[in-house]
Formats: sequence, structure tokens, C-alpha cells
Amino acid sequence: MVTPLPHCARPAPLRSSILVLVLITLVFTATALTAFLEKASNDLMVEVRQSDSRRLRQEAFSALEVTLAVLEDFRQADNGLHSPAEGWGDPLGWAGWTPSEGRKVEVALRDESGKIPLAHADMASMTTLFETWQMAPSDAEKLADVLLGWMQNGHVYTSSVTPDYGQASVPYAEPARALRSFSELAAIDYAKDIFFDGNGLPTAYYWRFVDDFSLFTFAQPNVNGANADVMASLGQYSDAQRQHIGDYLAGTGLYAQQGQQWFQNTATLTAVAGLGGNANPFSTTISALRIQVTVREGRSV
Repeated sequence: MVTPLPHCARPAPLRSSILVLVLITLVFTATALTAFLEKASNDLMVEVRQSDSRRLRQEAFSALEVTLAVLEDFRQADNGLHSPAEGWGDPLGWAGWTPSEGRKVEVALRDESGKIPLAHADMASMTTLFETWQMAPSDAEKLADVLLGWMQNGHVYTSSVTPDYGQASVPYAEPARALRSFSELAAIDYAKDIFFDGNGLPTAYYWRFVDDFSLFTFAQPNVNGANADVMASLGQYSDAQRQHIGDYLAGTGLYAQQGQQWFQNTATLTAVAGLGGNANPFSTTISALRIQVTVREGRSV
């Protein structure tokens, strides 16, 4: 007669299998718990950031309202905005506005109309501007040609570059309208090799293009906010003339005793620049102003 083994006297292999099963279960449970905690932590972080954004955005809109009110006061008093030298460069300080306790608010103003509006750019001005970048005349002409071919309906190419976008792996056509985003440059033949490197990253030429041209549509660039490239290409001003204009605006050099100035008409621009150059392409009033409001509270922005 066979005597059965006691309940506690199971074979060793069976006990080992149970231990392995328990360990595997613990590992999966710990992994699942860790993943859950990480997801919960991420979800909580996102919720906190969204909550911070909502709170800080209210402060930003408050600062924006004050900024717009100050700018409107100056616009009415001076028949338009011309330059921050008029006194509106620090609108919050001018109004005596302070943010809530524990917060810092910064307002940055950028005269977008100091650039060349791409919608009104032509072959001559674009070629001249690219030549100020120290590009060879033939390369400058090709770059202007492909850009205008992309933006203008019925453009006739005059350089050696004749894009054929219909032969691309995914065929497409020129939109025949001004750029809506600077990222479109990556789709334009020849231009993409100038503005992006082999890894698809923007080159120095790209950032210079962004600094010289505007996607907004306005009649004329504001001379009070124009940079050296714009002054050279549109105004045909020499280095010496641009120096005179810069000194007048900054209140340096011959104009050190007068302090910062701004042009209210092109007749003054002509008098300051001296003989040569062309003031006609410029206006003296801001028509596109970019306002950036930044609110900080601790590490939240």
C-alpha cells in the first residue's frame, strides 16, 4: 500500500516553479505600476502646465490691453507711430502698470514694416539685396528669379534655372502667390540649397532672409525701422549714407547732442542722407507692429 505524501512535502521542482511564477508576476506588476506612475506623472505635469498657461495668459492679455491703449494714444497724438524713440518703447512703464505679485511681464515690440514686403518685391530690388549679402550677381539673379517664379502668376524665368516641379517624385506646382510661411523656401528649387543645409537646417542666409523680408502685406517699408540690407537694396544708399542715417536715428555721431530722432517725412531723410540714394520707396510710419508679451512666475512662462 502506497502512503501519500504530506501536503507540506511537495516535490522541490514544484516549489521552484511556483516561486518562478510568483517572481514573474511581481516583475510584471512592478513594470505596470511604474508605467502607470510615469503616465500619471506626465498627465499631471501637462495639466499643471495648462493651468499655469491659463492663469498667466490672463495677465498677458491685461498687459496687451495696456500696451494697445498706450500705442493708440501715441498714434493719435503723432498722426501715426514712427519709432520707439517717440516714447512708447516701454508702454507698461509709461502707463505705470504693474503685474500681480510674484510675476514679471515683458513687452517686446518689433517694427515688422521695417522689412521689405514679399508681396511687393521685384526682380531688381531682390537681386540688389542678395548682392549686398556678397552673393555673386549671377547667383543673386537666379535666387530672385526662382522666388518670383514661385510667387508670381505667369512669371517668365530669365536666369539659367528653370524649375520643373511637375517632375518631382510627388508633383506639385508653384502657388503663384506670396509666401505664407518661410518654410515654403524648402520647396523652391535652387532656393532650398541656399537657405537650408544638407541636414535640412536653416543656414545663415535663411535667417538673413527672414530679417529682411516680411510675410505681411503693406505699401512701403518704414525707414525708421529698416536695417542696412533694406536701406542698401531699396534706397541704394552707400555705406557712408547709411552711417549718417543710423547716427540720426540713434542720436550718435554728428547728432549726439540731439539725442534719438526719427524721420517724419522723406524730405528729412533726403537731407540727412545727402546726395545720392532714393527716399521714394520708403514711408516713415509703422504699418505692421509685432507685439510679444511674456509673463513669468517662478519657473512658469
